[in-house]
Amino acid sequence: MLLLYHKIKIKFHQSLIVLIGYYLIHFLKNEYYKAHKSTQIKFH
Repeated sequence: MLLLYHKIKIKFHQSLIVLIGYYLIHFLKNEYYKAHKSTQIKFH
């Protein structure tokens, strides 16, 4: 029973890390595109 809980905990932590990583990449991409668009507008 304890081993099963431990496995679920590890799985949960892994999926949480993946989720946080995914959202972080998504957020950084959005910020990059925003910055890129604003610099393009400035140069025109």
